[in-house]
Amino acid sequence: MKKIVQIRRRTPLFRRQEFSRWFNNRKKDDKWRKPKGHHGRVKRLGYQKGASPKVGYSTPNEIRGIHPSGLAPVTVYNVKMIDSIDKEKQGMIIGNVGIKKRIMIINEAVKRKIKILNLRKPEEYLHKFKIKGTSTKKAPEKKGEKS
Repeated sequence: MKKIVQIRRRTPLFRRQEFSRWFNNRKKDDKWRKPKGHHGRVKRLGYQKGASPKVGYSTPNEIRGIHPSGLAPVTVYNVKMIDSIDKEKQGMIIGNVGIKKRIMIINEAVKRKIKILNLRKPEEYLHKFKIKGTSTKKAPEKKGEKS
């Protein structure tokens, strides 16, 4: 795990041309765009104006696609998919599902002690929805039934 984090920290921030002038306070534009100007300094003198992405910066094949925790991510969309996860080598990411199914998946993962990579504290998450689910209202009566 430490090796993965150290290798990923080595790569510099690749920022677009004149980032500090135009996009200083906006995070969404904090990404690389290839300089296309005719006289652009970044295009001509790239080594002086910040790093530009090259093949040599890529991460090694052994750790490419691995989560910083050291587990390979597996996307889970239903409870049956949890059976295929090896908890020593793989962690699970809960896919795009609704709250009912998400709670069922989290319950099963907690029982089997499988790490959920996109949820820090699953017990607190479950507790939050158990409290919200309880209500003090009576169930609505159907027409024609008398109590």
